[in-house]
Amino acid sequence: MRRCLRRHRLGLALALSSCHAKPPPSPEPPPDESAESEPEPEPEREPAPEPFAWQHELVPSTAGEFALLSMGTRLWASPKAREPVAAARRHGAVQVIGQADGFVEVALDWRPDADTAYCWPPAYPLALRVFVRKDELQDVVTKTKVVDFGDGTGLSIAPGAAVQSSSDGLRLSSATVVRNHGGVSAVVPADTDLALGKIYTPARDSRMHDVSLEPGTVRAGSKVYDYLANTPVFAYAEHDPSHVLYGAECLQIAGFHTARPERSGGSWVDERSHHDDFAVDLGGLIGKGGPQREFENLYEIPANAALSWPNGATAGTSVRALWIQRKPIRRGSRRCFTLALDSYAYGGDMSTLEFCVGATVAKFIG
Repeated sequence: MRRCLRRHRLGLALALSSCHAKPPPSPEPPPDESAESEPEPEPEREPAPEPFAWQHELVPSTAGEFALLSMGTRLWASPKAREPVAAARRHGAVQVIGQADGFVEVALDWRPDADTAYCWPPAYPLALRVFVRKDELQDVVTKTKVVDFGDGTGLSIAPGAAVQSSSDGLRLSSATVVRNHGGVSAVVPADTDLALGKIYTPARDSRMHDVSLEPGTVRAGSKVYDYLANTPVFAYAEHDPSHVLYGAECLQIAGFHTARPERSGGSWVDERSHHDDFAVDLGGLIGKGGPQREFENLYEIPANAALSWPNGATAGTSVRALWIQRKPIRRGSRRCFTLALDSYAYGGDMSTLEFCVGATVAKFIG
């Protein structure tokens, strides 16, 4: 009986022990492949376009000193003369020879250097040496200046740009000599820090300017300017061709160009600058209106000809050949001509200046 009871207890213990046995381990989950894989590379982005570097500070040239005749600047054969020989009737550059006692001796023409920004054409195509009162010369910028309006627009100003006060600030002007175009103007605030004076040293500038745009407008700062046909464009932004730098040798305007819509019957044509008081005449022939077809009384004054005043005093040396259509006056061994000083747009009495050359120097054409 006891032996059977032991066997019963042993079987019960074994049965209980089997109930408390640990279950077999569950299989491990598969590895998370998404956690181990590398992230997808982002698509390459195009680099941001470089800012349009329109700012352009010019360096001085070695061309010497120059000045700008103003409308009405009186011309004297000598500082001691009682009366002037004439008065200028248009703006034009003159080469400075010397200064003394409030007078500046200048040449009305010179031998130009191709990569020098003179700002204005020679006052007259004959290198007569005259005297002018310094205080009658036009105010000009004398040092390079960059005016940045902070919105991608602004002005690059070179020595020689003319300055005038206006109702909305200072008006700057320069002729576009390379294109026989009237010129450009721009306005800056009256408190702009500009170096001003009467005499300037031109800057050296070898920029190419063989591009032009359709007539329209250019916004620079708070101003909108007319863009006239054939005004030189010096540069433009590669990513935005409407963002341009245009203007003249000594006044370059950075702004945004908008073409003017075509009008019925054809495109717009601009024949001259809209700043008439600074318009310049760039004709190569002297004489009111130029030579006539019949070439009546036409003479040629060659380059390197000695020039003199009617009283015999030395008046300079010509630097280029010149045609003049006026009958000369004989003064001994010389022939004397009158040089018209008028702007062709001027409507008043004609202003002239008399000069002489040797009788054998002036070549009669017909």
